[in-house]
Amino acid sequence: MIKKTLFGLLSLACILPLTVVSGAQPDKNSPVDRIITREVDLTRDGVAEKVVLHLRAESIYKPFRWSLDVLSKGKSIWHKEQNDARIDEFFSDPGYVTGCGDYVTCKEKWYFKDLLDTFIVKLDLNLDAALNARPRDPEVLASYDDIRAMILKKGGSKSQADTIVRALRKAISEGKAYALNLEISTVAYGPIAIWVPVLERFVNVWDD
Repeated sequence: MIKKTLFGLLSLACILPLTVVSGAQPDKNSPVDRIITREVDLTRDGVAEKVVLHLRAESIYKPFRWSLDVLSKGKSIWHKEQNDARIDEFFSDPGYVTGCGDYVTCKEKWYFKDLLDTFIVKLDLNLDAALNARPRDPEVLASYDDIRAMILKKGGSKSQADTIVRALRKAISEGKAYALNLEISTVAYGPIAIWVPVLERFVNVWDD
């Protein structure tokens, strides 16, 4: 979880290209079966990944089940499924979701808009500084040195590791790096994970 005092280190990617919604709900009592997709370059290779959120529920008044997939060139590189039965009643609580006033509108706002806005975050210069800091900020899980070590352990060369870290640092410094907020919650952030080539996975770089 990222503390509120650290919100300035990240910016929500609230406006992303090509947000597509399918499966509109005809009325409040009908089953929910909706797919929302966004395209954003999470791997920083110049080709946008497709983020697919699939929402299901017996109706808007029932707990939602959902799945999230990140597809890169047609291949799944990240997947999560969740049943939100344990949190469903909280949508009636004031402040659980901001900018809404009742159970239904708060659920619609969270699932149909805010969930993806929360999942995809854009990293900025402050995180670059923290990753390079010595002594390391205790809330940073990985530093550039750690990422280099992971690449070398995987079998990459030193020059390859240096090239990847240099490109990663440049993307973060220029505000061009997108990452995943793995908590996916209305009340918490983190861990934050960023794609590392060669490792072919998202690596946690921030947590509380």
